[in-house]
Amino acid sequence: MNNTASEDLQVDGRGENDSFSAYLIIIIIIIIIIIIIIPDIIIRDNEKGTCLLIDVVISGDRNVIKKEAEKILKYKDRTIEIQRMWNVNTKVIPVITGATGTI
Repeated sequence: MNNTASEDLQVDGRGENDSFSAYLIIIIIIIIIIIIIIPDIIIRDNEKGTCLLIDVVISGDRNVIKKEAEKILKYKDRTIEIQRMWNVNTKVIPVITGATGTI
């Protein structure tokens, strides 16, 4: 059977370039996710063995308590990771201001 050059490049109906761009898209998505899950301020106190993750946000609605719970859950995995990596007690402090001035 004669194989042409174009048939050699095909793998399951896709060319090698298609799989490369799929990997590139996955890498870009992972980088975006990592950037999104970084708090605004990180304060590490080596003497006390503590780390504070502070995230400041201005909410467009009045659900300040809901936003606070969302922020704490958002950084839960990051908190555990920092506790293991730096061997410190870590706490998330969400600073949420509503559009109407509610804190």
